[in-house]
Amino acid sequence: ILVTEINYTARVRLVMSAHGRDEAGAYWLARSGVGLYQLILIADRQMADQGIPSTFGALWQLIPPINTPLMRMLLVGGGSVDEDEVKAMAQAGQVSDEIAEESREESRFADKGFLDFEGDFYAEITDEEQKINVSMLGKTCDGGVCSFATLQQDPMAQALFGLMSGQENDQWFYERNLDRWELIANLTDWIDLDTTRCTAQGGYEDSLYQRFEPPYLSKNGPFDTMEEIRLVEGWQDDVMDRFGANLTLYGDGKINLLTASPEML
Repeated sequence: ILVTEINYTARVRLVMSAHGRDEAGAYWLARSGVGLYQLILIADRQMADQGIPSTFGALWQLIPPINTPLMRMLLVGGGSVDEDEVKAMAQAGQVSDEIAEESREESRFADKGFLDFEGDFYAEITDEEQKINVSMLGKTCDGGVCSFATLQQDPMAQALFGLMSGQENDQWFYERNLDRWELIANLTDWIDLDTTRCTAQGGYEDSLYQRFEPPYLSKNGPFDTMEEIRLVEGWQDDVMDRFGANLTLYGDGKINLLTASPEML
């Protein structure tokens, strides 16, 4: 019993140490991606401050996403990548051990190697001001209490309704028997201060969530994460999947037309 206990304790400590090592490695890999783009943004700001014109847009817009697995494949493949290899990498989430090892050896310049590290990371930068800030819904309501009439005059609500409009979207909502203003009202009810639905029919907003197991209440406060939007009635599945890429929780509500997607425009 004593030997078994010592062996078990040693194994647990070993596994915990390995997890701690992997957690630290993952954290600093993520910090590497963030740090690289911070340097790009700093250079972008310095160029703008010095009045250096850019013909094709901001510097960060010209630089593609930093994808170290793809960089390893390009390096090992001599600048060309087989389509099957890219698909295999996408499915596995990483390159093979052979490619990773060879890339670490070939990426050396003097005593340093850019890809000479364990693991990989993917980093990209997007302008949150090219999206609709759902946290700004209902800001024009009187004292945080919103009605259907005031909601229809709200700038963010109008922008969101516009995003959901168009012939293709009309058919999509018709097939699912969904009302766009009701979906927008549900978002507003989640963050406004009252408990009354701001739809044309009115009613008690928390009644929408009593049928869930376990039941819950609307938050009556701002969103903390994008995934929290899926808690709102009507936004659990298809709607969020279709329009979520054009929503954000950040910014002052002004939409940057220079970076906005075609759907947003």
